[in-house]
Amino acid sequence: VEAYGLTQLRFYSTAFMVWIGFSLVWFATTALWGYAKRFMVGMVVSGMLLVLVFHAVNPTGIIVSWNLDRVDEGKHFDAGYALSLGADAVPELVAGLDRMGKKDAAMVRDALERRWARLRDADWRTWNWSRARAARALEGLFGEGGPATVAQ
Repeated sequence: VEAYGLTQLRFYSTAFMVWIGFSLVWFATTALWGYAKRFMVGMVVSGMLLVLVFHAVNPTGIIVSWNLDRVDEGKHFDAGYALSLGADAVPELVAGLDRMGKKDAAMVRDALERRWARLRDADWRTWNWSRARAARALEGLFGEGGPATVAQ
């Protein structure tokens, strides 16, 4: 992470290592003391909470923010990887354009402009929350012109 930045694999691997650590502590405090049913319930609940947290925290947004913070430290920003992260990363990319180097910012801006053209032409059947947030961010960057169902 220090050398190359945060990626989805590194993010999810770290999260699962934390969950495994919790699982070991939970095992030691329940199952080893004869409370196997509590262990099972705790593991099911913690697994469900992990999935809910992944949906709530926007991992790709965190990854882009983390990697943009590295730019402030004088480290490289991998614009190509950031653009591959999908619609959830778009608001963070738009917000961080001024923090990138000129070459990376131009590359990201061009790719986001192409994505904006696709989002403007999309109809209601392709709507989802991530694309709607991306459309709002891109509308602020490139101006209005998209259908109301996508941009709202």
